[in-house]
Amino acid sequence: MDNAFLEDVFRRLEVVAAPQQSVMQNLALDEALLRVAVAESRSFLRLWWGDRPTVVLGRSEEPDRALDLKACRRLGVQVVRRPTGGGAVLQDEGVLNYSLAAPAPGVLDPQAVFRIGTAMVVGALARLRVAGQQRGVSDIAVGDRKISGSAQAWRKGALLLHGTLLYHLDVDVIEACLRHPAREPEYRRGRSHRDFLTSLREQGVDGSLQEAESALLASALALTSGLSRHGARNSPLCASSLTSCSSGVYRTHECAKMEPQKRYARASTDGEGAFRRDQGQDAQVAAG
Repeated sequence: MDNAFLEDVFRRLEVVAAPQQSVMQNLALDEALLRVAVAESRSFLRLWWGDRPTVVLGRSEEPDRALDLKACRRLGVQVVRRPTGGGAVLQDEGVLNYSLAAPAPGVLDPQAVFRIGTAMVVGALARLRVAGQQRGVSDIAVGDRKISGSAQAWRKGALLLHGTLLYHLDVDVIEACLRHPAREPEYRRGRSHRDFLTSLREQGVDGSLQEAESALLASALALTSGLSRHGARNSPLCASSLTSCSSGVYRTHECAKMEPQKRYARASTDGEGAFRRDQGQDAQVAAG
């Protein structure tokens, strides 16, 4: 992957406004935007917040190995599966997410893709006066504590990159529901979730959720203007304009004409995934 590809992605970038909705709806919207990206040669950036506590499994994870499913059921924590690699994460109202969907060539440099997300997050942290740096494959850490991670997937001529930025986190729920990962970046050094993770609040950021989101968007737009003379543009497509039809193909409609949004993805507390695994057609890259 070279600068020409990145310039092409950001030249056509459309920022998609999303209303507050469930984690499983947001994951399905990522899939929908991926379909639109490849079908219409469009690039989308979407920022969204978690909702009720939901554990999101990486695509290849075994639920009973990654999670304490009894604790999930006891605490009412939903379990869904995302289409990208990496480890399980807890989503709630304090987790800011970004999703980038774009057309992509057949051969990609995963590290170059990850650098798009890490650059956005490091820039956002700088705007919030927090010093972050890339650690492991795609983590962002403050000192030696993780505040952001990302994962990616390539599917039928398109790329999905998504990641998190922790504004605040419920460590007690994380400790109860998420087992220690089977694989971990070297800098974690066997530490518990409580000792390994940090958040903007813990780093002294007392701004609102909106200020954190604005910092991430400003960082993305700054990156855009640095790579493309054209910059990003606001998209007339909003999250509520993606609907599913019986064939499973996502279609776009103007927001004003849109009916109330349907439920796109299934969730469960027994570890069953919300997405099919299309063997032989997709590639995934796990975060470090």
